[in-house]
Amino acid sequence: MLARILSLAWVLAFSAAAQQPYLFPILPGQTAQLAGTFAELRPQHFHAGIDIKTQQREGLSVQSIDRGYVSKIIVSRTGYGNAVFVTHPSGETSVYAHLQQFNPRIAQYVYQQQVARHSPEVVLTPAPTTLPLQRGEELGLSGNSGGSMGPHLHFEIRNAQGINVDPLNYSFAEVHDNIPPVLEALAVRTLDANARIEGRFGRMEYGFIKEESSKPSVSLYRLRDTLRMVGEMGLELLAYDQSNGSASKNGLSCVEVHVDGRELHFHHLAQVPEAYTDDINIHTDYATYFETGRFFQRCYKADGNDRVPIYSPRDGCLRVNPGAVHQVTITTWDHFQNKSQLHFVVKGDSKEGRSTDPSVRWTVEENWLVVKGALADSLQVYLPGKLQTLSPAYPGCYLWDLRQGLPDSLDTGSQLIRFSFVGTAYPQKPGRLSRDRLELEWKSESLYDTLFLNLQEKNEKLLIGDPTVPLKGKVTIHYQPESPISEYEKTALYRDGERPEFVGGQWKDGRIHAETLYLGTYRLATDTLAPTITPVSINTRQLRFRIKDNLSGIKTWQTRVGTETVILEYDAKNDLLFSKIREENRPFQGELRLEITDNSGNKATFERPNLNP
Repeated sequence: MLARILSLAWVLAFSAAAQQPYLFPILPGQTAQLAGTFAELRPQHFHAGIDIKTQQREGLSVQSIDRGYVSKIIVSRTGYGNAVFVTHPSGETSVYAHLQQFNPRIAQYVYQQQVARHSPEVVLTPAPTTLPLQRGEELGLSGNSGGSMGPHLHFEIRNAQGINVDPLNYSFAEVHDNIPPVLEALAVRTLDANARIEGRFGRMEYGFIKEESSKPSVSLYRLRDTLRMVGEMGLELLAYDQSNGSASKNGLSCVEVHVDGRELHFHHLAQVPEAYTDDINIHTDYATYFETGRFFQRCYKADGNDRVPIYSPRDGCLRVNPGAVHQVTITTWDHFQNKSQLHFVVKGDSKEGRSTDPSVRWTVEENWLVVKGALADSLQVYLPGKLQTLSPAYPGCYLWDLRQGLPDSLDTGSQLIRFSFVGTAYPQKPGRLSRDRLELEWKSESLYDTLFLNLQEKNEKLLIGDPTVPLKGKVTIHYQPESPISEYEKTALYRDGERPEFVGGQWKDGRIHAETLYLGTYRLATDTLAPTITPVSINTRQLRFRIKDNLSGIKTWQTRVGTETVILEYDAKNDLLFSKIREENRPFQGELRLEITDNSGNKATFERPNLNP
């Protein structure tokens, strides 16, 4: 069997696990159900661990998997929420996230640090002797804090080099799975100008027929028809895994592609460096995810995908010559070696097709400006200083190589399409491009691939590149509005979406400078409204408030009762700010004052003259 369990990375991880049997972190000895698996495809990141279900409730005991010491603690309204990192004698570190609360020793240490730093949100790195833990010692209770969307324990193991590895490599007997992965769809994408799928250029999706299998741990699929294509192609797979007793759609462990019995591509999600977790955006078809929310895994290495060590050395591209016939098999495995196979036949067919688009539309795909739906015999391409005639690649479809020049406009015969290209940005080369008062700056590590950049200011919005193109690192937007801003300190850059997303920025000489990880549509907005504070429950044993902000979002909160600084926890998902419940012999006493500040500097204050037992 060619599953990547025989890869060096897996063997090393398995060997370490065999030498160091760890305790399961929650309800050890009882059957566990998973809500998420290692390296599962998530928005903007590979999942760094496993998600263990907690019976749809909070408050289950979470235990250290082995002796060690608390090396890091996070308290945050987002991401990990309340999290504990424990370093073990092996050099490995276990991580426990989305906790409801810490054990008393850890909680006391955290509270002291929060008060000393005047900050409810902290990242702490205690000394190795400060918070030692024994194997099986409770370190906290499971919860739903941070970015969690429901009660569960997020659990990770990182090796001595700090790289996330699959916790299931450690043979926890609590997790069972004999269900093979589920294959949903195959996509095929043309990767050169002469490539065609069913006579057309672009990307096409196909569904499957499931066949009978003699083994319950194996599922078999096939396509309905032979795929007719020619040229260089990229295959993409939409699939998920399931485990016993759970309806959750989890991630796959390994994908292999064989053509005529020879390996074309594999990727094995055995370990993912945390620094490169957002490379999921190049591992998957980001444009399809952006438009539909579906994660198609690329079964080839796209340009710029050079950091995550999970791939075979080949590029994985399928090259089909006219007249050739190939047998293609895609095999997927989960961690427990349950597998599913897709089989289909590819025939090299160079027959030209016809665009079926009902109206003229254009896209940029790889290095090509693609115009479909135009029925003229030729198009007129207007470049700076010259005009060029473009013949169709096939009826109704035109391909312009953007490396030959960025057009200002294009005449289809029935309409004039205007573009807002300002230049070409290259990976590994810093630079900046501008149009009028709008400029984009990038660093050498900002881009995965060549970017044909468009910039435009339209209807008070800033159109910056194509939002379906992922960035490898941050870029900086520089913009000077046409008219002076009345309140610079309360005006910031926002990214358009269902709800405007605060980006921020710094003003200097009437120009804003803001970093972002996304291309897309932005605008300036001024937030002059203070947050709102609504008391939910105020007494000498607990304080609870509902807080909201209309635009820029909550930034900080500070609370005092009498002379005491009180640390309130913030459940951003439910707009709740609350204290721990006080013991009867240590009630809140004195004047209460709560101050909330939003990201634009607007402040709201709530006061209560006296809290008495």
